[in-house]
Amino acid sequence: MAFRLDPALPLRPEIVRAAREQIETAIAASTKDRGSLKQRIHEARTRCKKVRALLKLVRREDEGWCSRENRRLGDAARALSPLRDTAVMLDTLKLLRGAGRDRLSSRIHEAMRTALAASRGATVSGRTGAPPRLRAFAKEVRMTLHRLDRWRAPDDFGVVVAGLRRGYARGRSALRTARKRNSAVAFHEWRKAAKAYCYQCQALRGAWPSAMKPLVKELSELGDQLGLEHDLSVFREQLKARHEESGLKIHHVILAETLRAAAACRRELRTRALACGERLFAEKPKAVAARISRWWRLARREAAQAALPAG
Repeated sequence: MAFRLDPALPLRPEIVRAAREQIETAIAASTKDRGSLKQRIHEARTRCKKVRALLKLVRREDEGWCSRENRRLGDAARALSPLRDTAVMLDTLKLLRGAGRDRLSSRIHEAMRTALAASRGATVSGRTGAPPRLRAFAKEVRMTLHRLDRWRAPDDFGVVVAGLRRGYARGRSALRTARKRNSAVAFHEWRKAAKAYCYQCQALRGAWPSAMKPLVKELSELGDQLGLEHDLSVFREQLKARHEESGLKIHHVILAETLRAAAACRRELRTRALACGERLFAEKPKAVAARISRWWRLARREAAQAALPAG
């Protein structure tokens, strides 16, 4: 089933079911040798993020359990970050070439692509490569799956409303911080908050699908913009670090031009993300939570009425 809670069904088993399905999919992505390594890592990490967003949404009912599992899943997913960061280096370089042909010439793009491809194998091979990390990830996430039976998931939607309000407020506050500080760290924190709120809205879109679906779409697009901004930040730091360690054999002029293009593209992404975020986080948290709470109650009432026998 999709990552969506059904208003027509009891809340507690729906929450556990949604978490279980995401965890099982994350395990499958990390253990079954299907698809590219990049796709498998992306799938595993995304499913973990959805579970963590769900835990944050309902944690008031069982604060200790949710906090511990959120931290464990976060640690497990972060252990895949080096693999993920390596996998997206060439994609990020391709983004720079596509973002504006006057930004990165074909000569510089090809020279950098060749250098990155040559340095990539050493980064992901050996004992610290993909297979051991994926096995460790699967082992840790499977332990959370086993512990789901001990989870006191809420049966009161008021707990969910409080979590949604908190998630929205965190995204709104992180937006203000990113706008004020304009730093990689601030935008990364906003990205995490915005993605978590997006997944929470995705889980609750059954409240009113025709209204929630476009909201989730806009939030997802914001997350994509912030994700590309983060990729560019990682790209720049990785390039500088590899060059300093002599792991990237490239002329300093080519490196400087690539870093300049990455900085310009990142500025544009930040501008677009801020404009989008101002609209998505324009309201007060209380108003947003109250509206979605009302939609959920109406959806439950309509489902109950539809289940009544005719006549």
